[in-house]
Amino acid sequence: MQPDKFLSAVSRMNGAQVLTKAVKAGGREKTVTVLLIRQRRKTPEDMFVTAKEAVEKLLSCVKNEEAV
Repeated sequence: MQPDKFLSAVSRMNGAQVLTKAVKAGGREKTVTVLLIRQRRKTPEDMFVTAKEAVEKLLSCVKNEEAV
């Protein structure tokens, strides 16, 4: 997926952010990109629904990209 399409899809998700940060794993430092979805005052069940919707939106972007 093209980065601009990914960021556009994420920006339409309520409470979503893309973060890039350095993490240490196995004694080595790596830079990772994380999709963070914040939903205040939501139950764990609501959070799983939100996560599922986010993954489905991103997958549809990837499928649309492959069809082009």
